[in-house]
Order: sequence, then C-alpha cells, then structure tokens
Amino acid sequence: MTRAAVLVRDRFECEAVLTRYSPGLPMQVYGPGYGDAHPPEPEELEYQLYRNGKRCRRLEYLVDDADDVAITEALKRAAEEEKGNV
Repeated sequence: MTRAAVLVRDRFECEAVLTRYSPGLPMQVYGPGYGDAHPPEPEELEYQLYRNGKRCRRLEYLVDDADDVAITEALKRAAEEEKGNV
C-alpha cells in the first residue's frame, strides 16, 4: 500500500494513502483514419487522507487543485520508490 506524508493547505500534516490507480492509455488507432480510433484514457488516481491514524474526510474536502497536484506527485514518487525497493 503506497503512503506519502503531505501538507494540505500548507499547514495540515497528514498521510495520503493511494486507494486506486489507473495509468491511462494513449490513443489507439485501428484503422486508416482518426475516426477509426479509441480516444486516449486519462490517468486516474484516488487517495484518502489520514491524520493520527484515522481517516480525515474534513481535510479531503479542503483539498484544492494545488494540493491535489502535490499529493498526486508525492504518491507517484512513493510508488516509484516502493517499486525500486522490491
């Protein structure tokens, strides 16, 4: 299970836990034109925030776009480190 220490709103220390990850797919062309293609699928990442060992839904509601980007990057780094240590 991937975990990363993060700050929400630059002051609330918490732990983000990765609950679901889908890397996404590039566009797949199976015919002679763009009409004969499957559109690209975006990367999807879901996480939960914990403080003092308990899930903190209040902080999850406070997460803005900048926090979401920082949490996502921290979880990706943590996942890569876990992959490298196995």
